[in-house]
Amino acid sequence: MRNRLKEVVFDLLKYHDENAMKKIIKDFRTEFKKSDLSDVAFPRTANNLSKYNLNPSYDKLEWEKGTPIHIKASLYYNFLLHTNNLTDKYELIHDGDKIYFFYLSGNHPTNCVAYKGEFPEEFKDIVRIDSTLQWEKEILAPIEKLYTAIGWDIKAIDHYDMAAFFK
Repeated sequence: MRNRLKEVVFDLLKYHDENAMKKIIKDFRTEFKKSDLSDVAFPRTANNLSKYNLNPSYDKLEWEKGTPIHIKASLYYNFLLHTNNLTDKYELIHDGDKIYFFYLSGNHPTNCVAYKGEFPEEFKDIVRIDSTLQWEKEILAPIEKLYTAIGWDIKAIDHYDMAAFFK
């Protein structure tokens, strides 16, 4: 997805045509929503995990105030492994591990979860990606900065979608 985002940015600079960009972004959003989790999750490094973790036994999920989002996501992953008795099957996230995290839909102690390697199959009934929020944070936010610099309104993309719906 990151390469596709670069292509969209280059298209924006190349075409400088708002209507063409609306279509390109709309198509990209469709592609994004059909993508694998590993293609849309944010890559990060779980630095200072132990610094923020207030409950290393994971019998409760607790972290320091001001904990970065990807660390909360990592702690939630470890908590889920413990509460679902999966620590023998999957490795916990540790300080310095490369992780992926994504935003969650539904009611959870935090709005995101991380994983390393493959996302546990057992979690697929527990957590679901909030693809709209993931799209907004990962893709739309950087595009919005460019739109603002050009003087275009990013909200016009949704207006374009609704107009096309009624045609």
